[in-house]
Amino acid sequence: MTAYQPTEWLGLFGPVLGAAAALLGLIFVAVSINIKQILAEKHLPSLAGQSIILLFSLMLICMVVLAPGQPTPVLGIELSVIGVIVTVVMVVVVVRRHGEAFLKRWTVQNLLLALLSSVPLVIGGISLVAGTGGGLYWVLVELVCAFAISIYYAWILLIEILR
Repeated sequence: MTAYQPTEWLGLFGPVLGAAAALLGLIFVAVSINIKQILAEKHLPSLAGQSIILLFSLMLICMVVLAPGQPTPVLGIELSVIGVIVTVVMVVVVVRRHGEAFLKRWTVQNLLLALLSSVPLVIGGISLVAGTGGGLYWVLVELVCAFAISIYYAWILLIEILR
């Protein structure tokens, strides 16, 4: 099945690696340009950090998938480990950055975005190990969600911050 054969997905992960690296560079430029405004707002430094974490994790995912000759269960373990680490870090960043002064709605929204941008990778990795349940299609969900959320955060750091 295609969902469990990483070699059939190599045409996707190469371009995703380049796109994640380019967007990561954009985040660094956005932070550099708007550093005073970002540091002036309590929640924006961690938002920038979340963006960097997400895009770096996309790069790691692609590098792991593109590594030749790996057995699929080993790839699944690697992806699950990356997913667990990213999930934990994202949740900690969201929870720590929101003090009592922030609305609970804002915290819940960001917590949901953090989970949406990391949990599909854990599921995909476990699915690859098990050989059932969707495999690399879960990783595709991870890629799409992480890109969408990173672009949303980049918009905030580049454009919305200046309003």
